[in-house]
Amino acid sequence: MIPCLNPLGASLIECSMMSVAQGLTGKAAFLDAAETALLERSVNNARTTEEHFRDKGTRNQDIKIRRRMSEAIETSDCFSRIARSLAGVSDVTISRRAPVHDGLDEGPPL
Repeated sequence: MIPCLNPLGASLIECSMMSVAQGLTGKAAFLDAAETALLERSVNNARTTEEHFRDKGTRNQDIKIRRRMSEAIETSDCFSRIARSLAGVSDVTISRRAPVHDGLDEGPPL
């Protein structure tokens, strides 16, 4: 077996197999698999960040990071939009550039 060098790719393959096993086919299976894979990678990356702050950060900083990242993941609707964009759905708008915040009051809330 050749190991997968791309964790998101491996997750997409696994999620595709699960979508098909649930009876989904075609674009519906792809959309379900892509959205689930993107969500799983985000959760895994958040866990890695939390572990870093647990080891290197100040007291209880990891709990704050976990809460903030969980809120960001839960309130974001970007995973379904990205999946729909990958599937070629034409009514999806994806910003190709991050918005520029050049003032102190324009950045994300702290």
